[in-house]
Amino acid sequence: MTSESLLPFYGYVGTAASAAVASAVLASLHRARQRPWLRSWAWSWLFLTFHSLGSAVAYLAARTGVAGQPRVVLASLAAIAGFGQLVYLLAGSREVGTGVLFPRRRLVPVLAGTSILAVLIALPGSADPSAAFLRYALRFGVRSLTAGIVFLLAAFLVRRGLRERPTLGRTLVSGSLAVTGVHHLHYLVVGIGGFSSGVRHPLLTLLSSLDVLLAVVTVLGIVILLLEDERNAAVAAAAQLEHMAGHDALTGLPNRLMLLERTAQALRRAVRDRRSVAVLALDIDRFKLLNDSLGHATGDELLRSVGTRLKGAVRETDTVARLSGDEFGLLLEVRDPDEADAVVEKIRAATKRPFVLNGREVHVTLSGGLAVSPRHGDVAETLLAAADIASSRARDDGRDTILAFDPSLNEAARKTVALEGAIRKALTEGELKLFYQPIVSVATGRIEGFEALLRWESAELGQVPPSDFIHLAEANGLIVPIGRWALKTACAQAREWQKAGTPTRVSVNLSAREFRQPDLYLTVRDTLSETGLPAPFLDLEITERVAMESPDVSQFVLRELQSLGVSISIDDFGTGYSSLAYLRTFPVDTLKIDGSFIQAMASDPQSAAIVRSVIDLAHNLKLGTVAEGVETDEQVAILRRAACDRIQGYVVSRPLPAAEATFLLIGDRRVARASGGSVA
Repeated sequence: MTSESLLPFYGYVGTAASAAVASAVLASLHRARQRPWLRSWAWSWLFLTFHSLGSAVAYLAARTGVAGQPRVVLASLAAIAGFGQLVYLLAGSREVGTGVLFPRRRLVPVLAGTSILAVLIALPGSADPSAAFLRYALRFGVRSLTAGIVFLLAAFLVRRGLRERPTLGRTLVSGSLAVTGVHHLHYLVVGIGGFSSGVRHPLLTLLSSLDVLLAVVTVLGIVILLLEDERNAAVAAAAQLEHMAGHDALTGLPNRLMLLERTAQALRRAVRDRRSVAVLALDIDRFKLLNDSLGHATGDELLRSVGTRLKGAVRETDTVARLSGDEFGLLLEVRDPDEADAVVEKIRAATKRPFVLNGREVHVTLSGGLAVSPRHGDVAETLLAAADIASSRARDDGRDTILAFDPSLNEAARKTVALEGAIRKALTEGELKLFYQPIVSVATGRIEGFEALLRWESAELGQVPPSDFIHLAEANGLIVPIGRWALKTACAQAREWQKAGTPTRVSVNLSAREFRQPDLYLTVRDTLSETGLPAPFLDLEITERVAMESPDVSQFVLRELQSLGVSISIDDFGTGYSSLAYLRTFPVDTLKIDGSFIQAMASDPQSAAIVRSVIDLAHNLKLGTVAEGVETDEQVAILRRAACDRIQGYVVSRPLPAAEATFLLIGDRRVARASGGSVA
């Protein structure tokens, strides 16, 4: 064989070598970057390596006179590898261009189909020495035509990404693939033409060498593409981090930091344009209760819905932010305070409509505070703090209201902060005490129990009425540790009475926040266990309002508590809005009639009728009754005629320290024993 006749062989070997290097580089990049399309292209160039080597060996076999059957096998294997290259090339290009992975389960049937096609085009004319042109046209022509089309299609797929991400690497890759496709089609035309004329075209050697150059350019483009993708990913990650730093993850709204930044910018514009800036702080009333009763997923959806509703109520230039939990902040650039008031009314109207969550209508109310520059401050932090103070006052005043900030609230806020600190100190330094007010039988006059009442004797503030600190403790959560201390102290005292031979029941109030604690059952159970008090000697009181905030949840919690053996009382009955249906199914033992009705009985026939009706209702439901706030003998007489079971109030005794209550109880038991009675 002449050196000229070996040129095609050398061309195949050169292509195989460059393809092998390209495959190794792509495989290495895939291991480092974990991009699926790199794996597909690594396989593609590996198949090209086998195709080129198979073609080289088949060409050499034809020139050295190897028998036909081995040559057919070689040609078939080379064709299978050649079509396999095109399949993987197309799969990888689709992944690069669209970001959609080619399903691996579909590769096997596609490869099987192309393999069958490869064998079919390798067989015709294999036994006929005169069918050389047919063999060449099928084996070389079909593969080159298919390769040209596939490479052009691959270039188109890769280029699709240029519309969104125009980069040098993507341009190089798509360009080299397109040139390779044209190269294959041109190679087909030149090769077929040369074979027909019997003269090898001089361009064939040059064209076969072009495969190596195109492989180098393609790999170079891929490397550049990866570097650009990594740079773009880093830029996107930085932008995402910047977005996350200024936005709330749940709602996508700006957060407190972003609101303050925008408020500062708006204040500078307001000074220049002689306008005002309004900051509105809003809280969803009773959100924790809604969240617990609806479920946290629905609670999250409610937060998103409220944010969307608020955005719809203001202008695009205004800012709606989520500050924390159920607290939202709004920044409004307005001409004057009157315009801010108009926006507030739009917000009220927007949030009055029910929210539909998981097919349920949920009604919510908002409490908020409004601060306007320059009247309430000219610094972003000052305005937001003023709005927060006004919002806190709105919640304290009964919720479902939006108040404008007033300087007097600052002093109130400072007092509140000071009082909160004093409450914490009282809890840790033992300034809190329990006093015990007797609950006596109307029929016998004997003591049937005590209600534990909280008292605070502050070293700095003196005697602090419960009305001055219980509400604050409820709002800031301190009522939970206070309530646990009270429960444990009362149970321990009741256990002492039991050990002294004067067993009696003790009633302990549960606040709304305590009642919503998920570990309430465990707290009561463990307290009974630690103090050794039998459960029947503990009575837990919740107000009617707390019970009816979420009746289904209340029913579940009350059943859990009753399963411990404790008794349950509904306190302040008559001041809420109980449903008789729920009252019938609530696991309660006693109704405590609110003192406001008791005190009005003698002068108000309607109040007296209400008291009689409540007592009759309780007895019909097999419940006991306790009248609270009884102060006169006349009230006792009315209650006796109405068949009330027990009374509590100053007509019996004021709340007493534990020692005095013990003394009173011992005396009561002595009287009972002397009269031969028994004490429940």
